[in-house]
Amino acid sequence: MIEVLEEAVFGSLGTLLTITMIVIPLMIFIETFKRSPFWDSFCNSVANIIKYLGFSKNSAIPLAAGSIFGLIYGAGTVMDEVKKGLISTKEIILINIFLVLSHAMIEDTAIFVAIGANFVVIFFGRIAVTILFVLLFGKVLDLFRRFD
Repeated sequence: MIEVLEEAVFGSLGTLLTITMIVIPLMIFIETFKRSPFWDSFCNSVANIIKYLGFSKNSAIPLAAGSIFGLIYGAGTVMDEVKKGLISTKEIILINIFLVLSHAMIEDTAIFVAIGANFVVIFFGRIAVTILFVLLFGKVLDLFRRFD
């Protein structure tokens, strides 16, 4: 019984240490990158890609923030864009679908790879499923035309 408890405690502590060693440096990098002049260029590049999924340029910041930094950052930027009236209701729905499936791509992928998952399967699998669902739901929303 003590051996099982000992294994659980030390195994959990090891996993926690691994996650901490990934997350803290990543968060430092992310906060630095957000304040760099490269952030705007990055968002413009994202805008060129997401237009094929039916998103406007105004959706680039919420999608990039959520995909890289996580749901909290993504939600905050979505709220800012909504308050400014820059994104449509349809885009809000599609952004939510996108971020549910592909939030914190760097952090989550790094954590899963650290515990033995295959990078290609995790990273590109999430992207493929996300693209499929966004395109599908975009077509469904267009079909009902309630979100123009």
